[in-house]
Amino acid sequence: MKKLLSVLSVVLLLAGCSKKDDAVAPDAGAAVAGTYNVSRLEIDAPGTANDVKLTLPVTNAGVTASATLVVTRKTEKTVSLLFTQKTTGKSDTPTDFGEGEVRANGSNYDIYDGTDKAGTVVGNTFTIDVTDSGTRIIIVGTK
Repeated sequence: MKKLLSVLSVVLLLAGCSKKDDAVAPDAGAAVAGTYNVSRLEIDAPGTANDVKLTLPVTNAGVTASATLVVTRKTEKTVSLLFTQKTTGKSDTPTDFGEGEVRANGSNYDIYDGTDKAGTVVGNTFTIDVTDSGTRIIIVGTK
């Protein structure tokens, strides 16, 4: 009986010392990093006839136009954004959008340029929605 109590005591002691499951704060920069294939591009300049509303990729006369948005983790709270236009038969055209601050918003993330919200990430979908000098630009891409 003493052996049984000794074994039981050791088992309970070991069970009480099991590894604690510490929650680790999510790394927002890593969560949103990746390559997003752009599926929608809109440019709305009020008062002009040059508005653009495209579903990408788009093919016309054998030429395909597409785009990617590469989001690279800089720190746990910042990312850099590189938008690249791709057209069949032409060199890629990259545009550096600079860096943004990533802020958790529930299970989603918001991207800020200074104090201005510039985009959101919901699941695998990244949406940029900004207005610059009166021109609204919307870019939507998925991983």
